Amino acid sequence: MAEDVLLAPAKSRQPVATETTRLVYPEWTDFGQEPEDSPSGRRARKSQPDGIRARKETKLTIDGQWHEHTLQLATDQQICALRFDPCN
Repeated sequence: MAEDVLLAPAKSRQPVATETTRLVYPEWTDFGQEPEDSPSGRRARKSQPDGIRARKETKLTIDGQWHEHTLQLATDQQICALRFDPCN
């Protein structure tokens, strides 16, 4: 009937699939597989430092008990700067 009514090319008049197909999203991780069986494997990390960085001569001191920590930054320079890189 579709051939009589529609003016679409023959390639677009495919029969409807009766079986459901599993959705696969390449950006999702399949935890059901072992790591060595993964098709993409592990990617090498970029050569970037970890998330938080400080100036070269900055010292970090952690004071307090386990549930109330105080973080103190001390530097010999006039400007104490921190940089927070986004987590990937």
